[in-house]
Amino acid sequence: MTEILTRRDTGLDVGPLRNLLDGDAVAPGDVEWDEARLAWNLTVDQQPVAVVLPESAADVATTVAFAKAFGGSVETVAADWARSL
Repeated sequence: MTEILTRRDTGLDVGPLRNLLDGDAVAPGDVEWDEARLAWNLTVDQQPVAVVLPESAADVATTVAFAKAFGGSVETVAADWARSL
């Protein structure tokens, strides 16, 4: 599962979130950014604040808590299914 953090304003520092995860958080400016933010519908250019690649249920809980603390929301996407097409 991939967690996508969304928020209107930019500049959210995901460094603290990265430090709490077993998985990874990808943000604008990261080498993996364009691939991580790909949507199932490639006609839509999604621009989330970050994309989290959780490794555990604890990572998902941490992501939700982080998003809540910073006024964001979380959308879930099945892991890697779009890249397997």
